[in-house]
Amino acid sequence: MPIIVNDPGEVMLTTAAKVAAKMHVETPTADPDLAALYEAIREASGIVLSHLNRESVETLTDARRAAVSAVATRVAMRLWRNPADLSSDAYGTGEASFSYADPRLLTGDEVKSLSKSVLRVRGPILMNPARST
Repeated sequence: MPIIVNDPGEVMLTTAAKVAAKMHVETPTADPDLAALYEAIREASGIVLSHLNRESVETLTDARRAAVSAVATRVAMRLWRNPADLSSDAYGTGEASFSYADPRLLTGDEVKSLSKSVLRVRGPILMNPARST
């Protein structure tokens, strides 16, 4: 099944090129790697938009949109790197051991970045991020 890259109703907060560049790899050009990357981007975009309780970022300034995109890129990286949601891996006699958090969860730094950068909509109340003077 071919992947749909530009679905008009879909909000993609980052690009395949950004995710691949952050991971220091070539952007895939064919399935299944390309399909997996776009699925990670779709899911990451949904996670970030869900956290913000928004359907799009069209009303945000360029700087705030960049902060949202940076978080979506980091989430997409984790999802693409760990599509099976592994929680740990060990090889050999303990020489190599890896541990992963759930890639769908936002880290504390990501939540803080989103909270400082974007107005979050919570029901009828619009909460402004704290401003330091």
